Formats: sequence, structure tokens, C-alpha cells
Amino acid sequence: MAFHYDLGDIDKLTELYSIRIPEALKMHIDKLSPSRRRALNEAVLISMARFVHEARFDSEYLNYLKSTNT
Repeated sequence: MAFHYDLGDIDKLTELYSIRIPEALKMHIDKLSPSRRRALNEAVLISMARFVHEARFDSEYLNYLKSTNT
């Protein structure tokens, strides 16, 4: 199932969240082009929102990216 997300509808990205990854993966991430890195960041953001959505059983999970819906 493919989805299209409009990240322009979410709050400004102001918070930092860190994850642990293997050094080999970090080395490959560091070599990504700026456009690929933006795509990776977007994919991580969407994955986090999807996980929260599934945990809360709410069909409007992108709303979790807006501070007015916490």
C-alpha cells in the first residue's frame, strides 16, 4: 500500500531525537547526497509517526506531528 504524505501540513521540526545505529551504517549515511539525506529524514519521520499511530489505533496519525493534538 503506497501513501503520499504532505509534510508541509505538520509543525515546524524543532525537536531532536537520537537513535543508535551501527558504525558501518553511519558511514554510509554520511556519504548520502543532500537530497537522499532529506529523503531518509522524511522516511524516518513517517516511520515514527506510523508507529505512534499504530500504538494509539487512530487513523489520523499525521496529527501526532502537530502540537495541538498531543
